[in-house]
Order: sequence, then C-alpha cells, then structure tokens
Amino acid sequence: MVRRGRLALRSRETARALLRHCCVAPGPTDVSAETRACAVLEARFGLPTAASKLPGWDGPQRAPLVARWGARLAGLGSATPTDQAVLVEGAAFNLAVALFDTVVDETPERIAPLAAALHPDRLRACLVAGSPDTLDVTDVDADAHLVVRLFASVLASAGRRFAADHDGIAELAELLRRMYESELG
Repeated sequence: MVRRGRLALRSRETARALLRHCCVAPGPTDVSAETRACAVLEARFGLPTAASKLPGWDGPQRAPLVARWGARLAGLGSATPTDQAVLVEGAAFNLAVALFDTVVDETPERIAPLAAALHPDRLRACLVAGSPDTLDVTDVDADAHLVVRLFASVLASAGRRFAADHDGIAELAELLRRMYESELG
C-alpha cells in the first residue's frame, strides 16, 4: 500500500482514482457507475453486435472497451462523476467518434452518405433541438446506422442537459464542426 497524503492506494485501485483524487474531486471513485453506463449503452444500441458490422469491430470486446473509456473520460470531467447520463454520453460519444473514424479510413464507399447525415449543421440542429430525430439515417448504409444513432443520442442528451447554456451549445457545435472538417478535409 502506498500513502499519498490522506489517500491510501492499493495495487488493485485504478489510476483513475488517483487522477480524480489529485485533479478533479477528492474522494472515492465509483467504477461500477461506468459499468452501469456501458450496460445501458450496450442494451440501447445492441452492442457489440451492431458495431461488428464495421471492419475491425468484429471482436466482442472492442466496442464495450471503447465505450468504457469514453465513460471514464466523461466521469473525470464531471462534477458528478456517477451521473449516469454524463457517463452514457461519454461512452456513446467516444464510440461514435471511433466508429466514424473506422468508416472514413476503411470503407470510403460509405463516407458520402454518412458525412451528409452528420453534417455540422445537422449536428448543431440536434444539439439545439435536444432531439435525435434531426439526424436522418435514410441514405446511410444499414451497417453504419449505429454511427448516426450514437451521435444522435449523445447530442440530443447533451442538448437537453445544456438547453439553457446557449454559449456552451455554440462552443460544442463549433468543436464538432472542426472535428468533422479535420476528419473529412
């Protein structure tokens, strides 16, 4: 056991616990909250089966692992690290970005309809409306529907949570536009 100030760390404890204690919010970390958030995401979107339709995502562990890391990262920046909505948003966003990157890199024939569905104007509309219905999967290859559904879910949820923070929504929409342009050129 190593003592760091008042925090005692055992080898089985995660680095996340130390990082949270030192940088974000002193106190214990509830890793089970991440597990619950990932279970919600897996049930809602049929993971990992839905992700397995894209190249390189055929293993049963990859999608849940990427989602779990998204939940962990969201928890680090959250004032309420066990807020399930925040953790599910983090998991969905991390997985959506990773899957989008896979489509762009591995299946160029799917890029145009997916890029149209995820155009920054549509992403902004999803945030502002707080509704996933603004992102349309009609022209997107069925195997890539998951990417649009994940983005729609996380942006609608974040839009509802930050509905009163117009500047925050504008900042997030601008960040998404920059990410989109850097990925697609």
